[in-house]
Amino acid sequence: MERLNSLARPAIFAANHQSHLDTPLILAALPARWRYRIAPAMYKEYFAAHFQPHRFPPRTRLSISAQYYLTSLFFNAFPVPQQEAGVPDVLRYAGDAGDLVSDGWSILIYPEGERRPSHQMGEFRAGVGWLASRLKVPVVPVHLEGVDQVMPRGKVVPRFGATQVRFGQPVWLDGGDPGTLAHRLEQTVHAL
Repeated sequence: MERLNSLARPAIFAANHQSHLDTPLILAALPARWRYRIAPAMYKEYFAAHFQPHRFPPRTRLSISAQYYLTSLFFNAFPVPQQEAGVPDVLRYAGDAGDLVSDGWSILIYPEGERRPSHQMGEFRAGVGWLASRLKVPVVPVHLEGVDQVMPRGKVVPRFGATQVRFGQPVWLDGGDPGTLAHRLEQTVHAL
């Protein structure tokens, strides 16, 4: 926590991704001054039935839309596409993130792009490097441990277990290739 004391808002919090419990766990670990002004990025394609209702049956649309609205309401989350083609879409969502940052909100992202077990942290995608250099805010590396054991992928009910959230020293990702910046951040998170 001492690494966050001198850091002024806003910032990008970049964490490895293990479980659907990652966001609530990180928010619970953050001091109140950060917790209530953070917007987690969520995987837009997970909510495809909400964004493309014509492709899904009514029951699926209702269920997924309810999940989307609840996630947005309780966590201040905003959707970010991972697989949609087209630079305009990516720029539009980056603009949303920029609007959040200019309003003093921090962003929580998972640069791996998918949930993975503790021992298999994936490669960070270049988007985190691109976003950080575009928004010109510090990036706080966050390492999660044990969350995949408390609520493994595919499970909806958590079980008891130990977890850890470690916040690293804030870093500036600017200048250079976004892929190289993402790789540097990945190594920092992995070392925590």
